[in-house]
Amino acid sequence: CLMCNLLFGQIKLTGFVYTNEQSPLNHVSISIDGVSFQSQTNEKGGFLLTNLTSGTHKLSFNALGYNGYEEVISLFSDTTLRFNLTPITYLKQEVLVTSTRVNTNSGMAYSELDKTLLQSGNLGQDVPYILQLLPSVVATSDAGTGIGYTGIRIRGSDPTRINVSVNGIPINDAESQQMYWVDLPDILSSTENIQVQRGVGSSVNGAGSFGGNINLQSSNLSNEKFANSSNSYGTFNTIKNNINLGTGLINDHWIFEGRLSRIKSDGFVNRGSADLKSYSLSSGYINKKTILRLNIFSGKEITYQSWNGIPESRFNNDINDMHNYIDRNGLDSAESVNLLNSGIKYNYFTYDNQVDNYQQDHYQFFFSQMINEKCNLNIALHYTKGNGFYEEYKKNQNLSDYSIIAIDTLIKTSDLIRRKWLDNDFYGVTYNVKYQFNKNINSTLGGAINRYEGKHYGEVIWARYAGSSEIRQRYYYDKADKNDFNIYNKTEISIGSKLIAFTDLQIRMVDYTFNGVDDIGNSKIQNSNIFFFNPKIGITYKINTSTTLYGSIAKANKEPNRDDFVG
Repeated sequence: CLMCNLLFGQIKLTGFVYTNEQSPLNHVSISIDGVSFQSQTNEKGGFLLTNLTSGTHKLSFNALGYNGYEEVISLFSDTTLRFNLTPITYLKQEVLVTSTRVNTNSGMAYSELDKTLLQSGNLGQDVPYILQLLPSVVATSDAGTGIGYTGIRIRGSDPTRINVSVNGIPINDAESQQMYWVDLPDILSSTENIQVQRGVGSSVNGAGSFGGNINLQSSNLSNEKFANSSNSYGTFNTIKNNINLGTGLINDHWIFEGRLSRIKSDGFVNRGSADLKSYSLSSGYINKKTILRLNIFSGKEITYQSWNGIPESRFNNDINDMHNYIDRNGLDSAESVNLLNSGIKYNYFTYDNQVDNYQQDHYQFFFSQMINEKCNLNIALHYTKGNGFYEEYKKNQNLSDYSIIAIDTLIKTSDLIRRKWLDNDFYGVTYNVKYQFNKNINSTLGGAINRYEGKHYGEVIWARYAGSSEIRQRYYYDKADKNDFNIYNKTEISIGSKLIAFTDLQIRMVDYTFNGVDDIGNSKIQNSNIFFFNPKIGITYKINTSTTLYGSIAKANKEPNRDDFVG
């Protein structure tokens, strides 16, 4: 009976928060009776507070870019209330990414994860493992732990057909169009939110999107001082450590923040280790109409290769099929013993330094200016430097493929160790101007000019029969240059109170030159100039506050990747 009385005393408060223009307001923090962060509004402006007692309560609302608001309410039964927040004249830091994102009026399928959700699952695993429970997303891990080399597919499309950006700046490799999350260790600790667009999505900078777009926004600079550390330990000797520091607002304008991280794991599969280090530095100048921000972040990874996966026969422990697999693939005695005795942790590679060793440094500078109440200008300069190699032990290689002349003419092949190097530079500028014509029409004009310069070369660092080779014998060298230009316009038109139309038109031009030879010495010289027109249109019909119908028709184009040109 006492328990029943307690249950009757619990009251539920449902609320909705809107702007003065009656648009739902997302990411509003709600506190009650002085206890901070009890709830946060969703994309429809809604929130829910449960287990409240009868009587009066003080609600507090806080959102970046809006004046704080407090209200005392009286509760005696389940209640639904509506609240409005008034914007302040300061620019919101989210303006840096709005041009590459969609919203509830765009007619496109998307999901968003805010900082609270990201941090609750941030134990050192790569971004794909945080996103894997979203609709149409499948994540994979070479080493089986989500640390090291991971992959993601959206609507069945592989990473070369998924556009990834950080603050609107493209991150996919410009040549292969692959996304290497391993080069961004612990990026989630410096991320405010992630938007995943499914399908073609909106026009963005970088490679064309077929499966989807993944857009990360760097953490908002905090007005308050802070210092914290996140540490975790798990199976397979998985360790994550990081330190975060922030100065808070200095002299009402300046903010400085930094992060230092380390992640290590032995991996689930044999020798599937990962040793990842990273840092992030951010500084900003903020006033009522201007934001200047500098982001520097870097990742260094040494990851043992476990790219080949496991044969089905090994997974099922089918001895006969494993012997058939050995015969079909020509495995030698050592390789056969490894397969038959490794269990489901099998890794084909056994050479002790069969690793991927790579460092990537990112520099991003942002300028955002409120021209007037209707117009915002955003410009970003960026530079990415990448350098590293992967090392492989290769058996019975033709010496002629490596420009090695054997001393004994009868020797045609040799076991050897090679390194394939990549040394690249990617830099450019992105821009957008957003203009609100009136309460029914707003438009964004944006684009980018980017350039990629990549050098590829291979070296033989050891050979059983070295012949005429030199130390670090170089057997191929390629150079590639790629210029990428795009311009787009996005317009949102409200037709009445329930119907919204969205148009997105993009022109993209790519100039790609590939000079040199492929990795077995054949001449491959290519030059390609490609023009794309990518139109998109969406429509949204708001039946009521809780039900919306939406849809879009979109076309995407994508240039060939490096392997296409080589082949």
